[in-house]
Amino acid sequence: MSPDAKGRLRALGAEGKARGGGRRRPGKRGRLWGFLVLAAAVVVAGAVLATHMWTGGTVGDGDLAPPFTLEEAGGKEVSLSDFRGRPLVVVFFRTFLCAPCKKQIRDLQRAYPDIQRMRAEVVVISAESPEQNQAGKEEMGFKFPILSDSDHAVGEAYGVFNLLGDNLEAPAVFVLDGQGRIRWKYVGRDVADRPPVGRVLAELRKASS
Repeated sequence: MSPDAKGRLRALGAEGKARGGGRRRPGKRGRLWGFLVLAAAVVVAGAVLATHMWTGGTVGDGDLAPPFTLEEAGGKEVSLSDFRGRPLVVVFFRTFLCAPCKKQIRDLQRAYPDIQRMRAEVVVISAESPEQNQAGKEEMGFKFPILSDSDHAVGEAYGVFNLLGDNLEAPAVFVLDGQGRIRWKYVGRDVADRPPVGRVLAELRKASS
């Protein structure tokens, strides 16, 4: 190739670069922008997942509560359908070794006369065996049914099993109306995170109206 031809090729290459025809690596600003977009996407995805988890998974306000038939302390079988026509508070109880669990049930026990005046009922669903539930019920003097869900099938159906990563139900309360629809729910973010009994009574009044 002649020197003149080589010179023309070099000139064309320089002109193309000047016009932006060559591929350019992204600058620091472009890389930073890409990182921020990716970080925002991760945060949004995490928020969506957290909302899904801490609102109780797949069942929500207005949904029919998943049906169940469980053994009560004392051996009797109790079904959700037994309470049709009456508002119902469904409480997921972890174990009798859980101090916040027992406090929550004691609070509901003190409020039980008010609950009965609304023609409503309370059902406690426990991860303990029927025998353990019976011993705990006698010890603490509970008046309402305590049902055994030791295989966690009901906890899974309500979307509250293993949310805390400990193979137990997260502390949760569901308020149902007389047609068995979920009118309100509260799913705790830790073992001690539970709604005050006054809030439960207020939501129960709404479900009773």
